Amino acid sequence: MSGFSRTTVAVVEQRLQPPGRRSARWTAVTARRRTGKSTGISGTSIPASGSSDAIDGRVDGVEELDADVSPSPDTTTMWWDDQNLGMPHLDATGKRWNFRVWHEVVNLKHVARVFLWDDGKASTGVLVLPAGARTDVAALHSVIRKLVSDPALRTKYSRDLKFPLERYYSRYGAFPEETAV
Repeated sequence: MSGFSRTTVAVVEQRLQPPGRRSARWTAVTARRRTGKSTGISGTSIPASGSSDAIDGRVDGVEELDADVSPSPDTTTMWWDDQNLGMPHLDATGKRWNFRVWHEVVNLKHVARVFLWDDGKASTGVLVLPAGARTDVAALHSVIRKLVSDPALRTKYSRDLKFPLERYYSRYGAFPEETAV
């Protein structure tokens, strides 16, 4: 990974750290970038490469991350609560419908689920969008609008759900129609 500037390394290191946490490695890189001198911090994961400088223009240890910072297997799974996808909607009768969108990448193909329920959780359901279906935000908003406006469509996708959704439906394959992609 040679050829990266010290500023680039500091930015990469900063973004890899959880909020409010700075490692000795991040501190060493930042101090080196600001002062041009080695900090002398021991125990950093930046290899010395045979010199007393922690960084000498090369970035050999950038891939060595702390265990709690490394990506988990769930990094492609997410519950979309932003972009108004989780916003409640009112149907023509004034009944309020709640939505939650789950999205994952399975074998480089996007899959999604649109969960729906009324306030009393008497009517619940899920629309499973398989690999190959449009799962962009505009398409998901369109599906949600159709589910709100069409009671027959809600009936078609009705299914008993367990709550909280995150506990029972966070993994791909939770429903029988989800097969290996």
